Amino acid sequence: MLMACYNPNVTPVVKNVPNENNDSPEFTYKIYPNPVKNEVYLNYDIPVNSNVKINILNLAGNKVKNVLTSKQESGSYSVSANIEGFANGAYILEMQVNDKVYTEIIVKK
Repeated sequence: MLMACYNPNVTPVVKNVPNENNDSPEFTYKIYPNPVKNEVYLNYDIPVNSNVKINILNLAGNKVKNVLTSKQESGSYSVSANIEGFANGAYILEMQVNDKVYTEIIVKK
């Protein structure tokens, strides 16, 4: 049985994803809190104008919630997703920026 415990002292997931030349990040993001009770927050930076899609998937890879589909200019953004009605367990937060896909596991408690 997999169990997750919430610890308010845990640092949120922060990723700097290097570009193909490994010289600077092309996409950075922070997800918090994780585990999440009702609302998950995503802060991210994109360096160039991009098509951005953010979805929540179940572990089978099926989309259970579309959070955002938007063309965005370079800059910093914040979005939130209410998952209050979701069953407790693990989900995949999928972020697509142009043709690249980034994923993180989030846990609903």
